[in-house]
Amino acid sequence: MVEGDGSEVAGPISWWFGPFSANFIRLMRTLGGWFLAFILVLSTLFVVIHLSTPGRLGPWRSIPPSPLKGRMAYADAVVADRVMIWGGQAFEDGVPRFFSDGALFDLQAWTWKPMSQGPLKPCRFAEALEIGGRILLLAGNSNVEYEGMDCYPDAAWYDPKDDTWSRIEDCPITNCHRRVVRTPRGVAVWKEADDESDFAGSFFEVESGVWKPLKSNAVVSFRHFATAVIGNMIFFWGGIKDEQPTSEGAVLDVERHEWRPMPKSPLSPRYFARAFEMGSKILFWGGLKGQKGPGITIYPMGPQIDYMDGAVFDTERETWSLLPPPPKLGDSHNARTLDDHTILIWGEQGLATYSLGEIDWKILGTLEIPRQTFGQRIMSIGDSRVLGFSTWSPSGRMLTHFGPLWDHRTRSWKALPSTGRDRPWVNRVPTSRGLMLWGGGYSGGMRMVGETKWKDAETYNDGVFLDLGLLGS
Repeated sequence: MVEGDGSEVAGPISWWFGPFSANFIRLMRTLGGWFLAFILVLSTLFVVIHLSTPGRLGPWRSIPPSPLKGRMAYADAVVADRVMIWGGQAFEDGVPRFFSDGALFDLQAWTWKPMSQGPLKPCRFAEALEIGGRILLLAGNSNVEYEGMDCYPDAAWYDPKDDTWSRIEDCPITNCHRRVVRTPRGVAVWKEADDESDFAGSFFEVESGVWKPLKSNAVVSFRHFATAVIGNMIFFWGGIKDEQPTSEGAVLDVERHEWRPMPKSPLSPRYFARAFEMGSKILFWGGLKGQKGPGITIYPMGPQIDYMDGAVFDTERETWSLLPPPPKLGDSHNARTLDDHTILIWGEQGLATYSLGEIDWKILGTLEIPRQTFGQRIMSIGDSRVLGFSTWSPSGRMLTHFGPLWDHRTRSWKALPSTGRDRPWVNRVPTSRGLMLWGGGYSGGMRMVGETKWKDAETYNDGVFLDLGLLGS
C-alpha cells in the first residue's frame, strides 16, 4: 500500500473501494474548491456592485452629483429614459441668481450630461413640454418682486438626441399667471384674466411653427378653472367668474378655433377643481367654495370649504353623471383615476375606489398615520401605484414629505423611509422607472433683508430617485 493514497482501506473489499474512495475524495475536494471559489467570486461581485451603486434608503437611490449648480424653480421634462433640468433660480449670499443652463440625467446609465447653451434668457418658472421626442421650452421670469412678474417671450425647441436648439417665434402671452396645455396639434397658452376684456390666449401649431390667437369666450371663467384635453378639444370647467365661483364650462376646438358651451353641470359652483381624463370621459373632482363675503380674492386666506364630490362628463354623448357620495375617510379626500373606468379617493384614514356604472364605492382599507405625514396630495407612480405626499411646516419652514404608497394591483400599503432630503421647492418628476427629486431650495419665507438680499436663502445640488424596481412586486 502507498501511504496516503486511499488504498489503506481495510478489509477484503479494499481492492474495489480503495481506488474509488480516493478518486471520490479528490473529486469532492476539487468540486468543493470550485464551489467555494464560485461563492467567493459572487460575493466579491455583490460587494463591488453594492459599493459602486449610489447610496440607497430602501427604494430611494441617491442621484450622483450634477454638473449644475443647486437651484429651485427649474423646468423639467422627460424624454424616454432621460430627465431634463433647465434654468431655475439660486441664491448666492442671499442674492438671487437665475440660470440658462441645463443637463440631462440618464436613468439607465445613471449619469449626467450637460446641455449645450440655448437661446433663452436666464429665468425661473420656465415651461417645458415633451412633444414627439423634442422639448418645447417657454421662458419664465427673473423678477424678484411678486408684482409685475411678467415672463419673457423667448421660446425654443431642444432636441436631446443631438443636443441642439432651434429658436421659434416669441410666445405672445407673457403674463406670469399663464396656463399652458398640450394637445396633439400643439400647445395652448392663455393668461388667467379678471374678465373677458382682459382675456388673452394663443395656440402654437407644431406643424407650422406659428402662434395663432385664441378667441375669447363669454361662458368660461378666466381664473382657477379645471382643464382637460380629449383629442383636439380643451375642456374648461368651474373657476371664478365675475368674482364668484361658477359651475359653467366650455369646450375649445383648437383645430377650428371655435368655442361651445358645455351642458349644465350637476356640481355646485367652485374653483380649483381637479380634472382627469378617462378615455373619452373626464372626471371633475373637488374644489373650493371660497371665503365668505363679497367677491373672491386670487388666493383666499379666509374660511374655505373643500368639496369632496365629483362628476364624470362624457365628451361623446355630452352628458354628466354625478358620482355617489364617497365614504367618510377623514377631513378631506384627494382623487385620482387608476384607469379609464376606476376612480380612487385617498383620505386621512384610508382609500376607496369607484368603478363607473357601479352603485357605490368600495373601501379598500384604513390607515392611521401622523397628521404631518398624511398625503394631502397624491400622484400616480407607474401603472398601479399611488403615492401620497404633503407639505408641512416645522418651525414655519415648509417641507415636502412623502407618506405611504398604495399598490392597487396587490391591494397593499408600503411605508416609505424618509428620503433624507425633505425640503421645499423641489420638483417631483414622474418617469416610467419611478420618481425623481432633485435640487430645491428655501427662500427664507420670501423675507427681504434690506433691498437686495433674502434672509436664510439656500438651494441644493443633490437628489434622490424612487426606484420602482426596488419596491418589489
